[in-house]
Amino acid sequence: MEVSLVGIGTRFRSQLTPAAVKAMRDSARIFTTISEPPTLWVPHDLDSGIITALQPLYRPDRPRQDNYHEAAAMVLAAARLSPVAYVTYGHPLVFDRVSQLLMDQSTAAGMTCRVYAAPSSVDEVMAVVGQDYAPGLQIYEAYWLVRCRVAPDTKVSTILMQPQAFGTDRVPDRGTLSTAALEPLARYLGGFYPSHHPAIFVRAGIRDDDGGYVGPRTVDTLASGPLTDLLGTSLFIPPVGNPENRTRKWARLYDPELPSRSTGTAEQ
Repeated sequence: MEVSLVGIGTRFRSQLTPAAVKAMRDSARIFTTISEPPTLWVPHDLDSGIITALQPLYRPDRPRQDNYHEAAAMVLAAARLSPVAYVTYGHPLVFDRVSQLLMDQSTAAGMTCRVYAAPSSVDEVMAVVGQDYAPGLQIYEAYWLVRCRVAPDTKVSTILMQPQAFGTDRVPDRGTLSTAALEPLARYLGGFYPSHHPAIFVRAGIRDDDGGYVGPRTVDTLASGPLTDLLGTSLFIPPVGNPENRTRKWARLYDPELPSRSTGTAEQ
């Protein structure tokens, strides 16, 4: 049998590739962690009756890893009977534990596993800040960086994923979210970066009419920004001591002569 790992990109429907659409149409069942209504992201002619939402498995009373393993087990059980697709945000193999479990377990079981790529949130961050990958890029889960005492290389750009989940191994409770929870992250980063070094929260827009979110902060102000800093964002930290920094697109966010910018799409 076959498992298709399908990424929808960072913007609904417009970034689905023809191959990804065909993979969904060829599947007997579709499983997804996408919380928005299927009418926003599935092809118009696809029967929504074959879609199973995995969100109910994401319980807040247990570690997130348990949720991921249960979700993968459900998809794999269905794949033993007929072809299935697992559909997720962005690129299916960029910070999606369920996709990785499905790839590993389906391959071990002798199944075919195909990946249908799409732009990821990492791509969107780099587009918004106007940064090329070529000079180097390091990507970490924010809480993992601190918990494992990883020393970031300040000579290259850094993206810290999932800041809203910092400090917990469970599903974040939006009712109790606060940027104050990032204080340990700010302190840790302060051991490597100057206190006033830029740190920019970025959220990709999920529709073509959604400009996303850009929250310019500094390392020492990470824990004092608005709640919107945490809602679906990643944290971009540029390299230290690069003379080209002042010419980068993101540098304008810190120019006192320019108005502050909190939302908007990447300029072309």
